Amino acid sequence: MPVASAGTNGGEGTVAQIRDAGGTASFLRCDVARDAEVTALIETTISTYCSDAAGFTTGIGPPVDGGLTAC
Repeated sequence: MPVASAGTNGGEGTVAQIRDAGGTASFLRCDVARDAEVTALIETTISTYCSDAAGFTTGIGPPVDGGLTAC
């Protein structure tokens, strides 16, 4: 599961909790106001977590149905 945030404080702790519970996660720094960072987040999410990418959302709006079909 990708965990993304503009800052590292909460994100790295969230990744640790997911891993401690037996899950797979990685932290990616992403400022949603920067197009290049959002693009990098989406590309990394698809290449690393393709099967989990269908539920991708920025947390600032509802998921887009059918938005990630590359998987």
